[in-house]
Amino acid sequence: MKSNLALDQKLPGGLIATVEFLYNKDVNGLLYFDANLEPSTGATLSGPDNRPLFQGSGNASRIHDNVSRAAVLTNTNEGYYFGSTFKLEYPAKSGLYAMAAYTYSVAKDMMSASSIASGSWTSARSVNGNNNLELAYTDNAIPHRFSGILGYRFEYGTNFFGATGISLGYVGDRFGRVSFSVAGDLNQDGVSDNDLIYVPNDANELIFQEFTSGGKTFTVADQVAAFNAYIAQDEYLSERRGMYAERNGRVFPWLHRWDLSVTQDFGLVIGGKRHSIQFRADILNFGNLINDEWGVGNTLVTNRPLTFRTINANGVPEYRMATQVIDGETQMLRNTFIPSTSPNNVWTAQFGLRYTFN
Repeated sequence: MKSNLALDQKLPGGLIATVEFLYNKDVNGLLYFDANLEPSTGATLSGPDNRPLFQGSGNASRIHDNVSRAAVLTNTNEGYYFGSTFKLEYPAKSGLYAMAAYTYSVAKDMMSASSIASGSWTSARSVNGNNNLELAYTDNAIPHRFSGILGYRFEYGTNFFGATGISLGYVGDRFGRVSFSVAGDLNQDGVSDNDLIYVPNDANELIFQEFTSGGKTFTVADQVAAFNAYIAQDEYLSERRGMYAERNGRVFPWLHRWDLSVTQDFGLVIGGKRHSIQFRADILNFGNLINDEWGVGNTLVTNRPLTFRTINANGVPEYRMATQVIDGETQMLRNTFIPSTSPNNVWTAQFGLRYTFN
């Protein structure tokens, strides 16, 4: 089900203001469940994280032992999208053109399903098990997006003519979602890495196991201090203390990109026909040319800051905290994101030559 509303209004100075609202409601959204999964035992974890427990891995989690998984496709009417765009535009006049827009959107579903039934079910992230999903943000929801362009082109000459154009485009958004989950099978439902983490008010609420990695031993105290610092450095986790993380709850940081385009035309009228040659230069991610820290995206270090080890005799889970290699040394996980080293994050230039006749 879809509804759309758009309003245009001319403003003084030739500006055009546009406001658009779009709403979609899922009527038959996709949802998978495992018909062969044993229900929860009725027991829960002890401590601040009291999520339900299941039967265990392997055959213990299956109703019929000879069926590994029975992923069944069903439909749900839970899910929606709302988007609103506000745009100001100065139509091309005397060679000048400008546009600026902002889009705010919210998109939620029960499951961002793919073409593979079993993989869609196991890749879901949940607190109460993947047969008991809650409405949450979709995988590709972009909450904020700014875009704009400013261009100017002036022409000169008659028989021997020319034109110079320059435009600067901008896009800024927060694209990418993170579901913080536990490595391993915390709720004993036979599926690993699908359990959303409980974010403690203080890391002392959790039980950690001492371990050695990269030739270094990390004590319980080391992990408590490191997990507190890790939560503090993340804007989302800091706000979820005492609660469970949401599926796709964390949004990637802002990324701002500028693109510069310059064109130069030279032309001549011969026999009443115009012949022109255009030189074009495009610098993509222009801001990175000015400052090598601008226009650089982010890479997620890990979405699994905790590794489940065991459930002790008191019914409380025990963990190890993830590590991170910094300057060649293994250390406790410190960052949610680090700057990307992909070549796609540096500025690039391309040049073109075009001959036009008519």
